[in-house]
Amino acid sequence: MIPGVTAALAASAELGISLTQRGIARSVAFLTPRAAAGEKPNDWAHAAAATDTTVIYMGAGEAAMIASTLLAQGMSDTLPVLVVESATLPERRVFGLTLRDLPHVADLGLSGPALIMIGEVYADAMAAVEGGSLRARYA
Repeated sequence: MIPGVTAALAASAELGISLTQRGIARSVAFLTPRAAAGEKPNDWAHAAAATDTTVIYMGAGEAAMIASTLLAQGMSDTLPVLVVESATLPERRVFGLTLRDLPHVADLGLSGPALIMIGEVYADAMAAVEGGSLRARYA
């Protein structure tokens, strides 16, 4: 870990995936759907739908709600998604799925902090996941 480098950037660098790619993605959003008790809700879904690449922090426990909300915003159910658990740590695991399958994150048995990374920039990583199933691409 490098102090001051957000997990999304570290995970992307470690996986060799650019969050922005010419012709595919020109914008990126880092966000969380969570709000602390007493805080007003944020419009995270609007921000996600308005960008090409989205990285969601602290969302694994709310994956079903995230998926249904993003689908309601008009995002494609076949959009590539990577779930990165314990980014940059030796126990890191990366799972490839689609937005349609995001509600099944609970079946992955995650125990560490996880990022939900959504966008076409992850298509090549998804191609390496046989059938787009919920399988670890990097063990």
